Amino acid sequence: MNFLPIRLTITRGRLAFIGLLPSLWVGAVLAEDVADMEAIVVSATRSAHAVGETPVAAFVVNRKQIDNTNAKNVDELVRGIPGAFAGRTKGPMDMTPAITLRGVPDPKRTLVLLDGLPMSDGWTGAQKPMGFTVDDIERAEVILGPASSLYGNNAMGGVVSFESRMPKGREFRYRLGFGDTDSGERGLANSKRTYLSYGDKFQNGLTLLASLGTTDTDGYVAEYVTRATNPPTGTTGSIPTFTTAGARTYIIGDRGRQGVKEQQLALRGELDLGGGNHLRLAFTQGESRTTISEPETYLRNAAGLPALTAGAPNTVAITTWAQGFSYTQRNLLSATYDTHIGRSALKIKLGKASTDYWYISSGTFNYWASSAANITFNPGETLTAEAQFTTPVGDDHLLVWGTDYRHDTGSASQFPLTDWKNLGGLGNRASYFAGRTQTLGFYGQDEWAITSATRATLGARLDFWLGDEGIAQQPANNVNKNYTSRSAKALSPRLGLVHTVSPALALRTSIGSAVRAPNIYDLYRPFISTSATGTYYANNPNLDPETMKSIDFGADAKPWQGAEVTASLYFNWFKNFMYYRSVSATERASICPGIGPLTTCVQKVNVGGARSAGLELKLNQKINDNLSAFVSATALRSKITDNPSNTATVGKRFTTTPHRLASLGVDASAGPWNATLSGRYVGRQFGSSDDTNSQQVWGVPLSFDAHTIYDLKLGYRFDKRMKVSLAIDNVSNHDGFNYYRIPGRSWFLDISGEF
Repeated sequence: MNFLPIRLTITRGRLAFIGLLPSLWVGAVLAEDVADMEAIVVSATRSAHAVGETPVAAFVVNRKQIDNTNAKNVDELVRGIPGAFAGRTKGPMDMTPAITLRGVPDPKRTLVLLDGLPMSDGWTGAQKPMGFTVDDIERAEVILGPASSLYGNNAMGGVVSFESRMPKGREFRYRLGFGDTDSGERGLANSKRTYLSYGDKFQNGLTLLASLGTTDTDGYVAEYVTRATNPPTGTTGSIPTFTTAGARTYIIGDRGRQGVKEQQLALRGELDLGGGNHLRLAFTQGESRTTISEPETYLRNAAGLPALTAGAPNTVAITTWAQGFSYTQRNLLSATYDTHIGRSALKIKLGKASTDYWYISSGTFNYWASSAANITFNPGETLTAEAQFTTPVGDDHLLVWGTDYRHDTGSASQFPLTDWKNLGGLGNRASYFAGRTQTLGFYGQDEWAITSATRATLGARLDFWLGDEGIAQQPANNVNKNYTSRSAKALSPRLGLVHTVSPALALRTSIGSAVRAPNIYDLYRPFISTSATGTYYANNPNLDPETMKSIDFGADAKPWQGAEVTASLYFNWFKNFMYYRSVSATERASICPGIGPLTTCVQKVNVGGARSAGLELKLNQKINDNLSAFVSATALRSKITDNPSNTATVGKRFTTTPHRLASLGVDASAGPWNATLSGRYVGRQFGSSDDTNSQQVWGVPLSFDAHTIYDLKLGYRFDKRMKVSLAIDNVSNHDGFNYYRIPGRSWFLDISGEF
């Protein structure tokens, strides 16, 4: 095991390869001819259009492409789309999937929908695509660029919309699989996956589907324990490496395997009432629990026995070894009703999402023994309601207009535990933070067919936002606050044009703006480091919404037989970005109560300005009925332009945002056989706390390395009732870090079918 920096030297030939293909994709069959419904996109304008006929870049992932992927989680389905980044840092154990679009940093600024309902929680704005598996998804639409004119909050980078499948007749589907690794501690070990569903479509117009999916893996070793100086003479086993800043450090052990156990339950029903009236009801429940194994020390004392603390100086305390764990349950209830009023089509959507989340954080964490720690309970609830009208006006205009309302509540209560391993000995509440946000929006859009070849789209949305009922209680620091309410409004317009030059070429452009309002966490929840020399991240109840303006230009072409090319060039300007500022000595007591003199005090404020620009390219090539290929590339430049609270960030690039993405895939079939070779290239990133881009060394723990990962999937279908598939992730066993260590090579064998 070598933890010296992994040198990522790129030769001219390798650079040419990366520039052409990096990141082979899970669904390299986008070049295939698909059914008309699969080539239609709705999310771009809230009305149906063929892909390539919208004023913004739009992509569709259909069910066949999904079946040919190695994707274990729904967020991974966007990996092959230019401008889209699925930023998992720990494989399936990552509890916060992070889809970002067009280089707009932080998943809070990308809207994710399931059947038209938002999947972001109201507490942090985190994406929570829980309660449905990859097997439950019929298709996905990805819309690039600001979409607040139709969707309001969070849709700065764009929209990812997942559509759940419904049966076309009586069906029973199953999937059973097992996987393991040949990469030792680096690979996903003992992985199991099941999926069962039953559905039927009755003659009375009723359609039902019930599904249950489970995932269970022991995971892999992703985190390591380090100390700044080499252990003293007599203690051996340390591994020399560097910090990301270039300082010498030593790895003395790991924090054990972290795995996950998940269960996804879905119940959906749809009733055709006749006359164009439809009612759909759905309930989904997702559960996820992380699992951990005993940490391992690499150190040995003079007697050859395991050593934990490495001795003085700079002793590593046993509190740094164990990792906490967490549990999440998310329930989603939804109802959708489609009808007509006169010439207008009306869609009414109601949703309720409730989240129960708790996690263990370090207290004393006595290595692997039962000891004291802290537990935080973090429940939340989101209520949504929307009415959308689609009204044709004459032969040349289509109006889409409506209103929606969102109500979010959330809280965080921390308690001491006497036994972190068995969740025993719950003490008195140490802190409590809570709040509420509400958003009411009105939107309207006119699609105007100026000529038979030119269509204009003009829309705008007005949002009213309110944050209130903020509470902060920390008895130990004599904190008992009730925050005053905070309100704001935002207008988000957009103008788009698409011109069909010929059946083989369409040109498009759009200009618009987007908004993201602060969430409950931003307003009312501080994050308090338990370290004496850590950082107190203070909340700010006076935050304003962030805004973005954008313009893009694009083309969709079919330059030769079987080829489809999409190209986009865009420019973004940001205002009121939320950044942390250093708090002065005179403000510390009021903003960061109870902290020690060595603890840093920072607070989130609206001080930032930034800009970015990007180029996106995609080529689909159908070679023949049995062979197709896909290639895409994304190039991005980003820059902080204004941050008075920390001028050192000015001129630096966005964090957690790779400036280079690329993908390539080949899909081949022969009779009952099918094979998909796919891969993805992700460029270097800077971590979320590295606004000054200070990282100097890559290939070490906590670095965000450039990496190319290749995946392979082989399948043999006996008949409709049984198909056997073998998926190999990270075929080349690439090693490196994406903050955590990148999972090594693993394989997964499954049997699936339908009756």
